[in-house]
Amino acid sequence: GALAALRPRAHIPPAVRGPLFRVIPAVVSSWALGGFSLSLGPTLVERISGVHNPLVGCLITFLLPFIGGISVLTLRARPPRLAVLLGTACLIVGMLGLLLGVHQRSVAILLAGTAIAGIGFGAAFMGAMRVVMPLAPPTERSALMAAFYVVCYLSASTLALCGGIATQHLGLIPTTYAYGSLVALLSLAAFVGTLTQRQPESRARSRNPA
Repeated sequence: GALAALRPRAHIPPAVRGPLFRVIPAVVSSWALGGFSLSLGPTLVERISGVHNPLVGCLITFLLPFIGGISVLTLRARPPRLAVLLGTACLIVGMLGLLLGVHQRSVAILLAGTAIAGIGFGAAFMGAMRVVMPLAPPTERSALMAAFYVVCYLSASTLALCGGIATQHLGLIPTTYAYGSLVALLSLAAFVGTLTQRQPESRARSRNPA
């Protein structure tokens, strides 16, 4: 039994699949943005600013998780649905700001967009996790957490790797536009899916009208 207990197991319980599929674009977009900031972000900041200094290039790498951590601390007591909605909205606005900064060749606008996206980076991930984890039976939560993080790390690594390959063929700036647009579209899908999902309270009221 000891060896069997150490065997990795990732599983999504049937009761969790519907809510998870609605919020999974928020998880993918936030972690994809994290992978971008760690891989191509410093080079992008240096290209836009024209300053080839590691301290300048790492601003985007520092800013995204720093603001994301603050948003988690601020929103941890809020309803998870609100966190997902606010997080995905900030990811959309933040990515539009980041892409505007690239278009305008403005580091200030780029970093401001990154800061707004950082709010979404923390809030969307935290909210998505808090939406799905309570739905799993206690004996299934470790397997669900494993599956959840498989999606997270594949989103960060695979999309960042694809972005790096794309820069070799398309260039950094076109790749940034495509990558940022993908993150914004995934966030929009999660925002709409969460917004249109009926709440348990409303379903209960419809079944038992006063």
